[in-house]
Amino acid sequence: MLAPLRLLLLCLAVPAILLAMLLHFALDDRPLVDRQWSPDYQDAQRARQIFQENLASESAVRTLKLTEKDLNVATNYLLSRHFDSAAEVHMKPAGLRFVITLGLKSNLFGDYLNIRFDLQQRQNFLKASNLSIGSMNIADEFSGFILDTVIRLTPLQQYSILAGDHIDSVRLNNGILHIAYRLDPEQFARLSNLLALHSDHEALAVYQQRLAEVVARHDRSWRLSLAQLLQPLFRLAYQRSTLNDAIKANKHVIHTVNAYVNRDGIQRFLSGTVAADTDKLSVFLYRRIDMAKHFIASAALSASGNGHLVQKIGEEKELNDAWHGSGFSFIDLAADRAGRYFGEMATASPQAARKIQKKMAKIQDYRAFMPDVTDLPESLSGQEFEERFQDTDSPAYRRIIQQIDARIAACPIYR
Repeated sequence: MLAPLRLLLLCLAVPAILLAMLLHFALDDRPLVDRQWSPDYQDAQRARQIFQENLASESAVRTLKLTEKDLNVATNYLLSRHFDSAAEVHMKPAGLRFVITLGLKSNLFGDYLNIRFDLQQRQNFLKASNLSIGSMNIADEFSGFILDTVIRLTPLQQYSILAGDHIDSVRLNNGILHIAYRLDPEQFARLSNLLALHSDHEALAVYQQRLAEVVARHDRSWRLSLAQLLQPLFRLAYQRSTLNDAIKANKHVIHTVNAYVNRDGIQRFLSGTVAADTDKLSVFLYRRIDMAKHFIASAALSASGNGHLVQKIGEEKELNDAWHGSGFSFIDLAADRAGRYFGEMATASPQAARKIQKKMAKIQDYRAFMPDVTDLPESLSGQEFEERFQDTDSPAYRRIIQQIDARIAACPIYR
């Protein structure tokens, strides 16, 4: 009887002993990086400037160009929004060297988690190597897996849009990191939200709380329409803002709603955008989830000052779907165009912003801002599209676009 009991106690003790050993080697008493750095308004502005400067191109593949200073500002800015942290990024001819310190609550094993790793140039991409956590050195074949796991299990997962399948190539050249990537309008709008200025968080929280209240009160036996989110938030914007800050208030409303509609299983795109315990419901336009997603993503893109990209990116996406996906959809394209028009009008001028607020505060349903386009052609294969429309410059194609624009212009909000 005694032997089995000893075996059971040993089995219970081994995991605790292993964990204690792991913490002993992983944690340190001193930071590797000076933790006095904290992002200020200029750093936030620079992060947004990097984004805007490098995403202005209308080409299918865009290039983000970062200097060593840009990398340090961006890395510290993003990490500091979620952790007590500091980081140093060193650019070398063959790759990047990251040194990161995370401050922990006081404990027996050490107050700091120090992480070091390299991203080395491998053809057109960077590969993780030389990973060390505290005094533990990790074999190169496990470095990438461990870093990916850390990202997935922390708030950093929301920035995964910055990597993965969206990246075409990464290369170092003369002290500049060039990242070539592709983003559709929804992903572009999500990235806009991620890089929103920290100073806007307090103002955003008001609209985020109202959205959470609307979702909590919604009768789940009925579909949640996009109008049911936009109407109360624009009413709040009309009550809270003045002519001087109406444009910013409208941006807050649009980005808050877009962050909810297009988050696709990720709890937050922007720190505090929607409370983590807000239950996610699908949002509809004309009983279609895809229309709501396209509309509000394009509105967010336009409200960020990038409306000129909506048509280009939207057409590229539909043409790609025609040959490699669900088919070309004029319905999705119409939602893109309506969203662009909505975002532009909501931020065109202080007077236009107040006018949209007042109108949106009184709408009854989504027909006020999105016409019925469900009769338009969709699910067209590449061959079917070419047989009927040749290309996006043909008279047949332009006639449908003109028809879409006429329907949008007839909506009450735009008259």
